[in-house]
Amino acid sequence: MRKVSEIEQFLCEMSPLPLAESWDNVGLLIGRRSASVNKVMTCLTLSPDVAEEACAAGVGLIVTHHPFPFKPSSKYTDATVEGRLFLRLIESGIAVFSSHTAFDGASEGINELILRGLGFSEMEPITQRDGLIGGVGRMTRGDLTVDQILDKLKGFLALKQISIVKGKPKVRKVGVVCGSGGDFISTAHAKGIDCFITGEATFHHSLLARSLGMNLILVGHYFSERFAMEIMAQRIGVKFPEISVFASQVESDPLALG
Repeated sequence: MRKVSEIEQFLCEMSPLPLAESWDNVGLLIGRRSASVNKVMTCLTLSPDVAEEACAAGVGLIVTHHPFPFKPSSKYTDATVEGRLFLRLIESGIAVFSSHTAFDGASEGINELILRGLGFSEMEPITQRDGLIGGVGRMTRGDLTVDQILDKLKGFLALKQISIVKGKPKVRKVGVVCGSGGDFISTAHAKGIDCFITGEATFHHSLLARSLGMNLILVGHYFSERFAMEIMAQRIGVKFPEISVFASQVESDPLALG
């Protein structure tokens, strides 16, 4: 067995928490650092079905991408879904850790993983903070077409459908912000990005991208990040081979194709 604190240390080395956005709730969120762990589960979001899966499997630590709780609350009772989930985890002795935006922007974090999946090796951050908060990939040998990027994303992220605001068909500079990255469109355009990839964006963000002549590719919030939690499980398993580590098997995208 391993202690929660040992796995926490490894996760913080992989995704230093100072990289997280100031509003984020990251680190060990529930549990005792001294508790022993023989099973770890990763997931994108801690929902009731995922928590029940962890309880049934005897998991000691859940590594979730989206923090739980996301924001502090003054009450955790059985009168709310969040309260019941919180109580279930506490009563089951399950610790919860999240690195969220620290993992998004870390070296070998989610944004970098997507760019590497597209074949990029040279990268820089979109914003000027330390770390890779949002990633920029610059083509060094010729251009990619938007259709080629779409095909690569469909293969890499196992997607059947992608939404796109179309700009120029030839692409020289690609930007990635996993999750909800619409607020980065103007910043990305200022850096010369002509193809911006994110999970989701609003209608007005899409109009802005069109007015800027920028390709905006929306892969879905779930698909832009869930794959990385499977990679996270693999990394934890390699570091701690004596414990069982797996990604949630019941988690799914709440949005379905009609």
